[in-house]
Amino acid sequence: MTTPVFRHWAKSERGQTAILFSLILLPFLALIGLSIDATRQIAMKAHAQVAVDSAALAAARVYKDSFVHTEVRSAATETFSANIETGFADATCTLESTQIDDATLTITIDAKCSLPTLFGIDLVGKSEAEVLGTSTATAVHRVADVALMFDLSGSMNAAELADLKAAGKRAAEIIIGSQSGVTGRVSVIGFAGGLNAGDFGNLAAGRASLDDPELDGSDRVCVTERMGTNAFTDADPTTDPVGAPTTIFQTIASPEVDRPSAPFCPYSSIHPLDEDLNAVKAQIDALERHSSGFGWGTAGHLGIAWSWYTLSPNWNSVWTDTAYGGAAKFEAGPYGDPNQPKVAILMSDGIFTHGFNLGFHDRDQLIETSNVTDAAYELCEGMRDAGITIYAIIYGPTIALNAMFETCAGDPDNVFSATDSADLVNVYQNLASRYLGVSLTD
Repeated sequence: MTTPVFRHWAKSERGQTAILFSLILLPFLALIGLSIDATRQIAMKAHAQVAVDSAALAAARVYKDSFVHTEVRSAATETFSANIETGFADATCTLESTQIDDATLTITIDAKCSLPTLFGIDLVGKSEAEVLGTSTATAVHRVADVALMFDLSGSMNAAELADLKAAGKRAAEIIIGSQSGVTGRVSVIGFAGGLNAGDFGNLAAGRASLDDPELDGSDRVCVTERMGTNAFTDADPTTDPVGAPTTIFQTIASPEVDRPSAPFCPYSSIHPLDEDLNAVKAQIDALERHSSGFGWGTAGHLGIAWSWYTLSPNWNSVWTDTAYGGAAKFEAGPYGDPNQPKVAILMSDGIFTHGFNLGFHDRDQLIETSNVTDAAYELCEGMRDAGITIYAIIYGPTIALNAMFETCAGDPDNVFSATDSADLVNVYQNLASRYLGVSLTD
């Protein structure tokens, strides 16, 4: 039998338990509510990150193909919108910014989402949670060795040469880049009525360093065509030298006169493959248009030959000889390496018309043009057979040059025309970007 005192105690215990349970339940429910909101925010954060990553990659792909900022931003917006819509129906998301860095070839996407809280307004006084997302994608440089050949003949006026320099430097920036471990290399080859190979030309012609019997300056070695069975190959020049500068030249006006090859070649010398962007850009900046009283003509076949030589491992004895200005970094990689493609980007504003040695030069201009054009075909075929990809750029509407370059490149799709500075920069950028991929940064 329970006394009244104990019955009162029992009733009091049940009341205390109810109060205690209520005190425990309220924070427990609050934790459940907050965990639900937190789970939604975490899921929203993950979804937003996928959306900004996708937008950054899509924008980077468009960027490497066109470099047009408006197109890049449109791609980012469209891709972000398409991906974010598959998330929470009650979320409000905006793409805050698309930042494009032409120097580092990077695209940075920033986005913000507002997600209503289901319990936060009652528990912590917040009606919505802010979720941020950011992502950076870059055009990744692939290792490539690229020869840039430039026409410096008299038909290129000062404004055109300035445009060409700007375009060439932009290509070098893209190819060489600034990413550790994936640096490409660029060689620079300028030609006019002849080609100045610098002291490398002395070595390739079997002469001593700084040899200058032509008295045109030891830094100006105006080489001529290689003769014999290796005229159109990249054979090692230490066993089969290229043509040395000549002092005898036939003209239309007279049979043979004492006339050196120097007036036909530019003061700008070639530069071997180099990963030093500043050095390459300085070499391009130093390019000079060349024309003299009798230094007419365009010896593009020599430009093609020396473009090949800079890419050829068979010429490493030349490029690495320190006595002639060489260095180990100029060494060309082996043929057939899929991770280090070899590319030649040839540029001219007119057909090739000028040669030097027997079988190239002729007093009949039509025959001479035919000779050097055939030489260009032979050299280009040899380059393609060695696995070198050839692209060609025509500056100006030269139909005859278009036909020649199509044969030289081996594919009409590898030939491009530019009529003004904007076209020229776009062509060089687009060709350089073929050796880029896209990737999210760490």
